[in-house]
Formats: sequence, structure tokens, C-alpha cells
Amino acid sequence: MFFKNLVAPNSIATDRQSHIDLTDPNQGYDFGMALEDAEAAFAPFRDSPKKHDLIRRPIWLDKDDPLSDLLNRQRNLLQTGKIIYAGLTIANTLLFEPGRDNCPGKMIYSFDKRFIDSPRLLGDFASGLFEYRGRKDLNEVTLQALADLLADDYGRTLHAPLPKLYCDGATVALSSVLFERRHLVNGVLHPQVLPVLASPWEQGIMVLPARFWPASFCEAMQRHLNEAVEIESFG
Repeated sequence: MFFKNLVAPNSIATDRQSHIDLTDPNQGYDFGMALEDAEAAFAPFRDSPKKHDLIRRPIWLDKDDPLSDLLNRQRNLLQTGKIIYAGLTIANTLLFEPGRDNCPGKMIYSFDKRFIDSPRLLGDFASGLFEYRGRKDLNEVTLQALADLLADDYGRTLHAPLPKLYCDGATVALSSVLFERRHLVNGVLHPQVLPVLASPWEQGIMVLPARFWPASFCEAMQRHLNEAVEIESFG
């Protein structure tokens, strides 16, 4: 099955992408302004999205899968969703290489302004959350449920709140995501933090199609990828 083998974003499958952090404040990139630019580019298409702005239904997706419900409501997210950042916690290994299949993963997201201005924090929480995957000794009930969910390759959720103690008091939730290849740069999942569409009134999130990502964001990503390849080749 396409969606069975999942891997942490910081594992061997993505190690070559971890040399540079796009959200490192030392890179001098304004991620808050990037979302404003993305909104300006996306606004004219909210009510009439193009066909390639929609997520295609994969053949393995059962009608009872929560991701199927998300696909049925994706136009609502496109019309009313707010563009925010989400941090990658876990994803199918196929997504880290060129391919055609749309595959699932799990991300955490928040409307808290601190993550808009510094999405690196969200990425850190996402990476840290993966470390709980498969553990059975957690005293916090909600965190244990999340650890079990991350360990279940077939487990789905469209909204699982994280304990506020884990997130420094912020409201953060975990959601399953169906990654549409056409919405990723070159069809490959690269950065740990991505612009997504989310709504307080709709469960679930979807990745903002890459054609609406600000040029500066894509350029920063390309520098990240080029330097990562150079480090891998000569390091």
C-alpha cells in the first residue's frame, strides 16, 4: 500500500535536507510577510480555484477515511481557510522522492501569532513530538494518545489537540494531511515547515499549492536545497 511505510522527517530518508533550517532567524527571512504575500497571490482564486489547485483522490483512499471527508470539503478550505504554517511530524517515505502518488502524513498547526512570526518553533515541536512515537510510558493521557496515533501508520485524525504544557501554553493541533504532488515544489516534500490552509470552523488542513508560495520563499527553499546537496556531495 502507498501509505503504510511512514518515516520521520529527520530520518535517513530526509537527512540530506536537514543541514540548513529555512526558519532559522539568522537567515534573515521574514516568514510573517511571506504569508501576507501568499494571501495576496491566492485571494483572486479562492472562489474559483483551478483544477490543479484541488487534491486528487488516490485509489487507495476509502470513503470512510477521514481524509476522504477532508477532500469532500476542500473547496471550503480554499474559500475560507487562513494561510498559516504547519510543521511536519511524519510522512510517507515516497513523498521524499520524485513520484506520482499522493500520500499521507501528519502535521501540527496553530493560529498562534508566535508561530506565524517564527515557524521554526512549530518545526521544533513537530520534531520533538515524533520522539514520542511508539512509547507506552507517558503519564499525560493526551500525549500518550498522540504517541499511539503517530505509531499507527493507518491512524487518521483531522484535529487532535496537543497538551498546552507541551506547547508552552499555545493552542496547537495535529492533523493528518493528504499531500498533493502538484502542490509541492517539483512534486517532492522538502522543508519541515509548509504554508497550509486551515480554518477554525473546519477540521483538517491542506497544503497551499506551491504556485501561490511567495517567490522569496521558493528562492529560500532552493538555496536550502542547493546548499544541502553541496554539503552532501563534498562533506
